Amino acid sequence: MIANENYEELKNTLSNFIPLNKFSEISSDDFYDKVHPYERIISHQIYDDVLAYHLKGTVSKTIRYLAWGQSSTQHQQQSNQNL
Repeated sequence: MIANENYEELKNTLSNFIPLNKFSEISSDDFYDKVHPYERIISHQIYDDVLAYHLKGTVSKTIRYLAWGQSSTQHQQQSNQNL
């Protein structure tokens, strides 16, 4: 089991890279086996959207942008520029 402080360190290290993953291209089995154990280091929005995608087939805006390799931060910056 990974200690809490190690999760925080891992989260800080990977925070810029997690949104770049194409979670919609990961099978449900791989999501459960390889991503789910790291739920604590993935933003709640991304994790919930990817979970809904795998359980219900729901494709959110987050999933669409992640599928194109665009981070949610980039999406948010573009949205703010359009205001």
